[in-house]
Amino acid sequence: MSDAPVPVQAHEPSPKEPSGRRNAIARENQLLPGHWTQLGEIDLARIRTAIAQSRAKQASKATLEACLMLLSVLSTGRRMGELISLTFRFLAPEYAISAAEPGLIFHDKRWSWWLSSGGPARQIGPQMAEMMVPTSKNVWLSVSDETELVLRDCLKARKIYAHAGAQRLFETDAGTLQARVLALLNRRMPGEPRVRRSARTIESAERWLMRVIAQDAGGDIAAASLITARHHPLARPMTYYGALPMPRASNIHRQALRRLGQPSAAEFPSELAGLWVGESFTPKDEAVRTLARRLGRNLRFGGNRFWEAHAGMSAYTVALVAFGLGLRGRGGVLPSFEAIDRRTGFLQVHDKYRDDPAAARLVWVCECARTQLSLYHDHLLAMDRHLPSEARAWLRTSLNSPAAPLFQVTSSGEMQARSLKQVLHSLRSKGWPGHENAGRHWLRSKLVGKVSGETLGAFFGHWHHGVQPWGLTSALDPMSYQADLKPVLDPALAWVGWTPIASPLAQ
Repeated sequence: MSDAPVPVQAHEPSPKEPSGRRNAIARENQLLPGHWTQLGEIDLARIRTAIAQSRAKQASKATLEACLMLLSVLSTGRRMGELISLTFRFLAPEYAISAAEPGLIFHDKRWSWWLSSGGPARQIGPQMAEMMVPTSKNVWLSVSDETELVLRDCLKARKIYAHAGAQRLFETDAGTLQARVLALLNRRMPGEPRVRRSARTIESAERWLMRVIAQDAGGDIAAASLITARHHPLARPMTYYGALPMPRASNIHRQALRRLGQPSAAEFPSELAGLWVGESFTPKDEAVRTLARRLGRNLRFGGNRFWEAHAGMSAYTVALVAFGLGLRGRGGVLPSFEAIDRRTGFLQVHDKYRDDPAAARLVWVCECARTQLSLYHDHLLAMDRHLPSEARAWLRTSLNSPAAPLFQVTSSGEMQARSLKQVLHSLRSKGWPGHENAGRHWLRSKLVGKVSGETLGAFFGHWHHGVQPWGLTSALDPMSYQADLKPVLDPALAWVGWTPIASPLAQ
């Protein structure tokens, strides 16, 4: 085979697609740092100075609430329309945060946000829920010190102190509040050059946090969407795969918040430490560990007769590779060992829109998955001597295919081909955690924050027109992509017990 993988060609838009729509998608996909629509450090400094000056002049309640609104928009990524309807409340020490309504809460002598997350609202049955991470529809976020100071001024102006019930966060009407927020955004400092029009809009403030989180080192647009509840076209499909531990989501938010000011010293609440935000179909590590242990035991001790050995080997290989490559279970195939580039370890996986060559994704196959596919190849060679002549001819032909043959076999050697989806569906009786795409859900949750957003998109096949990772205009370096994945994939698989196991027939 060739020394290097063949790059996936850029997708050519359909001739029927309107150019205006195509251009709008391309503009929406531009999330590069320093984009002209994004607030910069100078803009943030100007806004903070305007807020400080407004507070220092015996400001009215409406002005103070405008300052609070602008800081809240920047530090949560929420739109004004969502924030204006929120409440604040003082929680008793024994009151569970998770039971509180979304809003601003005072708990453990500190203020914090408890807001709806951007996770998909999907129901999960109680039986399956035991194998999945416990997800929350809300996310806990820190309040900046500056926001807390302005909030205290607002409460003082309203003569509100410790109160057991919920109170409206903003009393000023929406029109007045919007006008005063715009006045803060448009204020210019003495000697300051003309301010960009794009930096003087409420929309620029509303989208600031999501872009910062997405552009941070190791940033992920799906994590940004979960934290800010803003649904960007690039983020939407990614939020349906994997979940974030809530402490990690909170840390990501705190890191981004430092650009705006110092986050408060409030510690992450221990009662929320076991919760996640994101897709509710993300398997627990323990569920994956149980599956790996059960399938491994069945392969080692399930019998040495060729039909028993094949059943155990195919089940274990499919499951390990599904978790190691994040396979799509419904439209994909099990890749063959022969399809992996020997020198680089790259492999083209075509598990979505199979009639569209540009939908193929280039993945780097980690050592664990590569070895298991090699062992499966050896197993198929060893199966040859146990099969009748017609079945042997089919198997030998299939060994040269990019897709490894999947089949079930009887004691008499009769074979029946099976799809990847059928094999994964049959593994539910062995403890397969959730739907066929469980491996994708689990693996993405392991990679978020440990590899770059570009690596995540390329590995899982999430991209739109104009941002294909291996398109003609892409600057993604395959070697950097490989180096990003290499330290993460094998340890993640080893953590839950996936390890290469040879077939009894090939030993």
